Amino acid sequence: MTGTVVLVGCGNMGRAMLEGWLASGRLKAGEALVVEPAEALRARAAALGVAVVADAREIGADARPRLVVFAVKPQVIRDVIPAYARFKAGATYVSVAAGTPISAFEEGLGAGAAVLRCMPNTPAAIGKGMMVTFANPHVTPEAAAFVADLLSASGRVAGIADEALMDAVTAVSGSGPAYVFHFIECLTAAAEAAGLPADTAKLLAMQTVHGA
Repeated sequence: MTGTVVLVGCGNMGRAMLEGWLASGRLKAGEALVVEPAEALRARAAALGVAVVADAREIGADARPRLVVFAVKPQVIRDVIPAYARFKAGATYVSVAAGTPISAFEEGLGAGAAVLRCMPNTPAAIGKGMMVTFANPHVTPEAAAFVADLLSASGRVAGIADEALMDAVTAVSGSGPAYVFHFIECLTAAAEAAGLPADTAKLLAMQTVHGA
């Protein structure tokens, strides 16, 4: 790989992705730059050996990132986007911000921006995630393949051809883990109600789902 991956945001999801890229060898520490305003999160990222800055304005004028990955909360993403428009000529933008359409990035970055939207889920944090992507027409096949390879460090990757299907993706793989957790809780409660000790009930419920 040539160039730099700029990771905007290094909270739980951002850090999980970064750790996966580094551990798998898909990315070297020197090829990543993290932008994270929170001091504690910057320190955690720096401990992985990557370069860290607090603000986009600290990124050098000579930077030519291949990817800019947004891993920030949906409620602030629209305010964050414009600061990275200067990389548009050579970068592909990747977003894991839930519920934020590609149009929001096109508005913030300007015409011609290459944007790929990804819907991950929480198991990505342990390398067992399901990532679903949609790319606008400006994303090249080579860039899409590179992004898919990076994302595969966190689990399985699938692509969709219609962004409107992201709602269905969110309902299935995005929200699915929460329903599985709730099912385990209900199964545990039912087992306890049937007379099993609490620790045994929990073990039976969890192992049954894991095995299935």
